[in-house]
Amino acid sequence: MKTNDRHEDTALRRVMEQQAQQAGKMQLPEDFADRVMNRIARQANGETVSTPSPAPARLTHLRKVAAILIAGIFISGLAFATWKLSNGHSQQTAIYEKAAQADSAVTFSNVRLDSILHRVSRHYDRRVRFQNEQLREWRFQIVWEPAKPLADFVSVLNEFDGLHVSDREKLIIVEATKK
Repeated sequence: MKTNDRHEDTALRRVMEQQAQQAGKMQLPEDFADRVMNRIARQANGETVSTPSPAPARLTHLRKVAAILIAGIFISGLAFATWKLSNGHSQQTAIYEKAAQADSAVTFSNVRLDSILHRVSRHYDRRVRFQNEQLREWRFQIVWEPAKPLADFVSVLNEFDGLHVSDREKLIIVEATKK
């Protein structure tokens, strides 16, 4: 290289370093200016200088395939959860009310005993205690008339085999009877 070229290289290097210091945002490696100058010199000599690719094409393809598989698994999981929830909901029939009045008859159709007694106990200001936890899952189709006393509803429940319900001091007790 000529002396003039070296002087220009040194001046260019100084300007690049000053700009980097003034910016203060980005810390350049110490050999950055040397690498830039070497790259410029190789290009000036007619050498082909290429920028390395960030990732080989095969690796990029594998990432796309992995992303598609993960998306497929995620969508399948959502579809399964939706199907499971919709089937579970159709098996538990909701509570039907004949009228909007508070004292009108309420029909429970295929509803768990704990759900029925929860609603009934709130109306009569009672708590519920199950002596046998399996009884909670029993399902009933029954009509409850809130205008009538709790004792009437308890006597209807006691007509079912294997079930005994009693009302004692603000507490509805549910127990299994021996067959």
